[in-house]
Amino acid sequence: MIYLAITCTLITVGMITKEILKEPESEIESILERVAGITGVTIEEIKGRSRKRETVIARQFVVFKVKERFNYMTWQDVGNVVGVHHTTAIHSYREVTDKLKVKDERMVFLRDNY
Repeated sequence: MIYLAITCTLITVGMITKEILKEPESEIESILERVAGITGVTIEEIKGRSRKRETVIARQFVVFKVKERFNYMTWQDVGNVVGVHHTTAIHSYREVTDKLKVKDERMVFLRDNY
C-alpha cells in the first residue's frame, strides 16, 4: 500500500514569485558573464551608462538574450537587468532582431559565439 501525506500549507503569490525569480538571477548573471567574455566589455560597463558602440552592442545583446530566455519578464524587469528604461530595452531587442535579419556581422558573431 502507498500512503500519500498531504499537508495544507498557505502559499502566497509573493512566495511563488520569489521561488520563480531565484533561478533567473543566476542565469541572468551567466548571460552577463558570457556576453562580457565574448565582447571584452565588463559587466559594470554593460550595466553602466556608456554610449560607446562596443558597450551599447553588448548591452543590447544582453537585453535580447534575457528576453528570449525569460519571455515572461516585463520589459521593465529586462531593462533593470542592464539599467535602462523599459522603452530602451524594447528598442534594444528590436535593434538586435533587425540586425540579425540583415546579418550584421557583429550581431551574427555574438549570436554564433554565445
